[in-house]
Amino acid sequence: MDELPLSQSTVSQHLKELKDAGLIKGTIEGAKVCYCIDEKEWAKAKTYLSTFFNSLTKRKMLLKIKKKLIIVKFRKT
Repeated sequence: MDELPLSQSTVSQHLKELKDAGLIKGTIEGAKVCYCIDEKEWAKAKTYLSTFFNSLTKRKMLLKIKKKLIIVKFRKT
């Protein structure tokens, strides 16, 4: 691992987690393993994460609106 400022074991552990999650595939080539992205699974993960973060953004916007409404009601009384 000359190109990354991480130990071989750290990189291997992260690759294992990504492989276990189905996001990458590994092909054994002698003493090495060649990894590549599983494009179908990455697309699913991207959709899931986009939906998740969009829902957080919507929730945050709703909380801001609710907070403004409470302030307006408080000022009117």
